[in-house]
Amino acid sequence: MWCAGGQVSGIIRDISERKRAEVRLRQSDAMLQEVVNTIPDILYRLKLPEAEMVYLSPAVHRLLGFTPEEISSTPGRWLTQIHAEDRARVPRERAAAVRGGGEYLLSYRVWNKTRSAARWFEEHGHGLRTSDGRLSGAFGVLSDVTERKEIEARLRGSLVDTIAALSRTVEARDPYTAGHQGQVATLAMAIGRELRLPAITIEGLEMGGLVHDIGKLSIPVEILCKPTRLTKAEFNLVKLHPQLGYDIVKDVDLPWPVADMLLQHHERLDGSGYPRGLEADGIRLEAKILAVADVMDAIIADRPYRPGLGVGAAFDEVSRNRERLYDTAIVDACIRLRKEGRFRFDHLGTRKPDAG
Repeated sequence: MWCAGGQVSGIIRDISERKRAEVRLRQSDAMLQEVVNTIPDILYRLKLPEAEMVYLSPAVHRLLGFTPEEISSTPGRWLTQIHAEDRARVPRERAAAVRGGGEYLLSYRVWNKTRSAARWFEEHGHGLRTSDGRLSGAFGVLSDVTERKEIEARLRGSLVDTIAALSRTVEARDPYTAGHQGQVATLAMAIGRELRLPAITIEGLEMGGLVHDIGKLSIPVEILCKPTRLTKAEFNLVKLHPQLGYDIVKDVDLPWPVADMLLQHHERLDGSGYPRGLEADGIRLEAKILAVADVMDAIIADRPYRPGLGVGAAFDEVSRNRERLYDTAIVDACIRLRKEGRFRFDHLGTRKPDAG
């Protein structure tokens, strides 16, 4: 704009499109905010490496009783609300996943504001990086999965009850081995914990142990309870039970590899086992553990054709044949459990036939 001889000159620009764009932007912002305010999941943003929640959407108030500001304005507040059993692993697992590729999925419990109840959440997030590639934060969604977890727990409880009933059914036909499957399950779990296996794997060992002989339902009881040693033909019939057990459970949708455990628990590292002559890495770890637990209990316990041989004989067998028949790490775990007194091996094989 300029003045000359009392006249004013200037430029007039049409900014209608810019104004319309501003209106559209405000409308878009309002719509986005409405979505954020009504979405049932919690949107969040983290500052890394501190894992500090710098933003939480309003759903956090509906689900946990906090205002977003109560969490974001207090460094470390979100972490303190995570259930104590989950608190240590969540930041560690998130950091490892972000470093490994950026995207992650975590599952953990969070206490509400009054700490009267803890809810299960799945956190699905993605790492944020600066222009030079440095990790600066993460964003994602926290979904309340409490109801699903409760349903899963009830279903799992029913499943465990069913497996226990199957175990009792097998052992009712063979009084001399009554309790054998439970003993094998208990020792297998102890070995799993000694090897620091994940909780889901240890749970699977329990389930597999409880039904590892379910295939014997198809074996005549006269053979199972025969008071003298089996003939070759009779033993060949008994050797069918891993395959028969596999056939019974292979089509059941279980959260553990129970079918493979049943099929492979008589396989041996050198290929001399049955029913398929699998070797070394061809045998599942869980089946290798069941194999050692099964042998230990079978040697210690009384059999129809001989009295129990004792704990020493059981350890002689697995120690003498470690590396050849039995996995070395599993046998060593057994030995440590005995030396350090963390498992009562003398409790194995204590069952007796039902006097009735």
